[in-house]
Order: sequence, then structure tokens, then C-alpha cells
Amino acid sequence: MTWYLVSFVLVFFLHDTYFYWTHRLMHTKKLFPYFHRVHHLSHKPSPMAALAFHPLEAMVEVFLFLLIPIFLPVHFSVIVLFTFFSLFMNVYGHLGFNLFSIERQKKFPLNLLSHSTNHSWHHQYHRGNYGFYLQFWDRMMKTWKGELKEIDHNSSVN
Repeated sequence: MTWYLVSFVLVFFLHDTYFYWTHRLMHTKKLFPYFHRVHHLSHKPSPMAALAFHPLEAMVEVFLFLLIPIFLPVHFSVIVLFTFFSLFMNVYGHLGFNLFSIERQKKFPLNLLSHSTNHSWHHQYHRGNYGFYLQFWDRMMKTWKGELKEIDHNSSVN
């Protein structure tokens, strides 16, 4: 049981790291039009934007889940549970509104997570806030952009 929980947490951190770096790479001028442009057609994210991506981007995202069972002895159900968790977090990141107050998001442990407002900023400006679950890599690599604020659904988007 201990390894089961540890392996889930390990997959979480591996996927967060993998996502940050592949997402950032897909934002380079040479790769963006072929991999990630389709996803960014949603300037104001909604839960449906969580599932809107190019097949090449889907291949990049699935690749890690092909490698994990080869190099890490995880139970199949860990991958299945993590897939559902990842989908939930992806929809949460694309909600287009806050589930938590700004004050609550600034307190531990929510202050470690990337929230809908952070990802909405990313969709609006196409840079920064590349992380999926955590703010860790964005803060470490100085790509963290945009302060937390309430989302203005009526504002124009660049």
C-alpha cells in the first residue's frame, strides 16, 4: 500500500515536470503552429478547451504514460486513477472562473497550485504559466506571470 501511494505521488511529480518542459517547448516559434496552436484558439478557456488540442500534442502528452510503466513499477490502477485526476485538474485549469477566493488561493496548500486564473492568463498572452498542477517550475524558471485576480469575462483578449 505504501508503494501504491508513493508511486502515485511520483507519477504526479514526473508528469508535472514533463508537462512543464514539453508545454514550454511547444510554445517555441518553430513548434507552436504544429503542436499547440489549436489549443490556444481558446483565448478564454472553458472546460471544453481542456480537450481541444492537435493530435501531435496529444502524442507528446501520452508519451510519458507509455514510458512510466517501462521504467517505474506502478500498478495499472495508479495510471488509471492518475488519468482521471489529471483530467479533473485539466478541466479545473480551463474553467474560466475561480473555485476559490483569491485570498484562499494565496494560502498553503492552494498557493502551490496553478489555478484557472493563472492558466487564463497563459491563454490570453501565450507565454508564461506553463505548469499544469504546480507553480514550482514556473517559479523556478522565472516564467511565472500574472498576479491572481478575478477573471473579467467581458474584457477583450489579445
